[in-house]
Amino acid sequence: MDGLWAGPADDGRVRAGLAKYLLICERDDVDPMTAGRLHVAAFVKDLSTPPSRRGANVVALDSGAALEFQ
Repeated sequence: MDGLWAGPADDGRVRAGLAKYLLICERDDVDPMTAGRLHVAAFVKDLSTPPSRRGANVVALDSGAALEFQ
């Protein structure tokens, strides 16, 4: 292995990662050119959090709390 760059496959991963970062910057109303360490750390944490099995718009009610109806 000559280096860490594997070629075109890595290009796609870098583009996808950058696109995701820019979307998160937009969502959090942060200028990507002036984002600080805390924002980058939040982005890395966001990457390490797996997406919900149920989908992004599903609210889970299986917390164990009882629901009361009147």
